[in-house]
Amino acid sequence: MNFLTLVSEFAAISLAFSKMGISPYLSVITSAVLLILLVLSGSYLRWERIVVFLCLLDLAWLYLAFRAHPDLSMVTKSILIPYKPESGYNMSMIYLIIAIVGTTVAPWQLFFQQSIVADKKLRSKDLKWARLDTLLGTIAISLSSAYAYAEVAGWKHSLQTKFRDAPVFYVFYALAVLAAAAIVLIPNAPLQIIIIGVQVLAGLMLPSAIIFLQILLNDKALLGDKYINKKWNNYINWAIIIILFILSFVLAAQILLPNVFK
Repeated sequence: MNFLTLVSEFAAISLAFSKMGISPYLSVITSAVLLILLVLSGSYLRWERIVVFLCLLDLAWLYLAFRAHPDLSMVTKSILIPYKPESGYNMSMIYLIIAIVGTTVAPWQLFFQQSIVADKKLRSKDLKWARLDTLLGTIAISLSSAYAYAEVAGWKHSLQTKFRDAPVFYVFYALAVLAAAAIVLIPNAPLQIIIIGVQVLAGLMLPSAIIFLQILLNDKALLGDKYINKKWNNYINWAIIIILFILSFVLAAQILLPNVFK
């Protein structure tokens, strides 16, 4: 799943730069090389600062939105009051809803978060800042698989180490990036379908991943009284899990009974 999400990211890079007249072979290959060089620099702090800077560029969307002079009352109403689209709830709409969930709370984030906590050597006293880090979304897809496989295989894995000290970790990361870029560069690859399809798959896989995380968060023997989930945590978490399962069942029903939502 992590690798497929990485493929979708390169697909987005290809589509975005193509709109500016830049060849996918230039944009995708350049992006892949820069990613690998950044990780090979052997400094977590440098990597994080650059990623945070790139995340802050998303604020440009707010500027562009206000430049479009939207009807703020309509925007507020649409945010607060759900409404049924004129076309009704069809397969495409259900796919899009699940894709939005899958790209917002993707399964790979759960695994990446615990890896960077270990890589930054955070302790209990840093918990509030780690939570803020998660809330703000300082995350990255490309390292998630490398962290996960390295941990399972027992390889040394940390951005604080040089290449010579953790060669398998860095090589695995580089190969994952290059493979994802290569798939996107396949002639006539359906990039938009890849992007939406991967996010839908992430949304469908999320309940199975998050439910085990919820169980761990309620393990008193593991976390102790101080860090075990509070009641309000459980109410929110189980509500989210139930909604995710409902979306999955709705999609299944739409596939098996295509006339249900007409």
